[in-house]
Amino acid sequence: MKKFNLLPLLLMVFVLCLFSGYDINTASAQGASSLTPASIFDELARQSGNHTALVRMITNNPEAWYARWYILNSAKRSIDTTYFI
Repeated sequence: MKKFNLLPLLLMVFVLCLFSGYDINTASAQGASSLTPASIFDELARQSGNHTALVRMITNNPEAWYARWYILNSAKRSIDTTYFI
């Protein structure tokens, strides 16, 4: 008989209970104007605390591919990067 782990299920129930009273429409209406891509990237750059870290939005497709290949080519030990679509 296979053992069933209840921990992931209990965590999901806990999170659902936690956010059950949260009104998503009100929260998105209040913060919709401040969540532009430019403002998000500006906030990431401000909160990084590392003045050598560069965070910027790349809107041009060839420039985005070049940036990815440049990161891969210039890595000395490891690559620590995050992006979202």
